[in-house]
Amino acid sequence: MITYFPDAYPDELFYSVIARFFIHSGKQDLNELYRHNINNSMFDMDSSAPISAELAELISRKEPLEDYFLSHTMIPYYGRFKGKAKAETVCRAIYSDSKGCVSHNKSPVGYKRSLKYCPLCVSNDRKIYGETYWHRIHQIPEAEICPVHQCRLLIADIPFKYKNVCGLFTAEEYSCNNEVLYIKNELEISFTNYLTGSLTIPLTDTSKEEVSSHLHYLLFKNGYYTAYPPKRKLGLLLNDINKRYSSMREKIIHSTKVLNDTLFVKNSYPYTIFLLFHYFGVSISELNKNLSDPGFVPINDLVLKMFCSGKTFKEISECLEIPYEYIFDLCSYFTAQGLSEPIMFEKAAFL
Repeated sequence: MITYFPDAYPDELFYSVIARFFIHSGKQDLNELYRHNINNSMFDMDSSAPISAELAELISRKEPLEDYFLSHTMIPYYGRFKGKAKAETVCRAIYSDSKGCVSHNKSPVGYKRSLKYCPLCVSNDRKIYGETYWHRIHQIPEAEICPVHQCRLLIADIPFKYKNVCGLFTAEEYSCNNEVLYIKNELEISFTNYLTGSLTIPLTDTSKEEVSSHLHYLLFKNGYYTAYPPKRKLGLLLNDINKRYSSMREKIIHSTKVLNDTLFVKNSYPYTIFLLFHYFGVSISELNKNLSDPGFVPINDLVLKMFCSGKTFKEISECLEIPYEYIFDLCSYFTAQGLSEPIMFEKAAFL
């Protein structure tokens, strides 16, 4: 019987809550914890094993379980472009008292798992709570700056291994370095805030097809796609993105294949999708609104409907804020293909 389970601190990672529970309760046998409270010994920072019915009931007394796990896991980040229903399914799997491991993340190539912390957050936590903890906003793999203090995040010296049972490590024990390095790179700060903002905005019922259509719309609007003949300028886009973000790293995207997979949301990892939206100037709040708007229509549908209704190229261009020459090319393409009704953007682009 569980007689004690700690309340989660603001934005605390669930892994951190479990680690504090293990230490505070005086337990010494990690296997005992797994047997009675967590139904899989592979519980770690990137995935959550289903918890016991007793632990789920204890948590639910303080907060609805779905809200709790959306607030204290990385599901809102990794599941941002998979749809709200998928994220809710993952949440339910955590507190279903089933077996197996619930993974939030398909790790990118070369990603080395680690826990990160901000030395200033550590200091503030200890003043307020008497101890520090692992913050969710610090655990997005590509986020290297604390969005609160705009200083470089530090990596805890913890040996994570993919195939071995992971231990439970508290931030209080492993946040040892107090070196503060402030970051002045405004672009890196902006992009970090963009990534961490994904943890706080509501999830929406967005399909991969809707994300792909919106990304293609942005390509079209910004001159990286010609409709007639249909061609995407991925090489140009790759060079422009790497040039813009060169102050952050030498190559932020390594190949046009990565771009292509991103445009069709073939890769479930969200980082490059966020990068493209950030590059095209779509704010995190606008992104959420655009992709959740039931009235959102792929750009080719809008152009075709306006074209068929008798609107001029200039009127369509001004209404949709898309360069005139691209409206001309797209409508020429529609005419050449004999299109008379809306079709999905991907199909129109690659006939």
